[in-house]
Amino acid sequence: MKDISCEDDKGRIMEEVMKTYMKQQEKLNTILRRKQQLQMVQCQSECISLLSSENWLVLESIAQITFIYKHQNTQIIHPPA
Repeated sequence: MKDISCEDDKGRIMEEVMKTYMKQQEKLNTILRRKQQLQMVQCQSECISLLSSENWLVLESIAQITFIYKHQNTQIIHPPA
């Protein structure tokens, strides 16, 4: 009788251990998914930031080129003497 009770206890303990393990695995997977999502959002944010700064540099370059072009066209060019 004692052996049967002991085996039942072992079975319940193993069942509880497995349930706890599965819950912990689910929590870990949820945490890892969230971490991956956050990394993707951070990467997207960095990409947007880089694109914005690159666009700013492109716009600044265009403005400089336009400024130079306008000033070159407005200068009076004297023919050589």
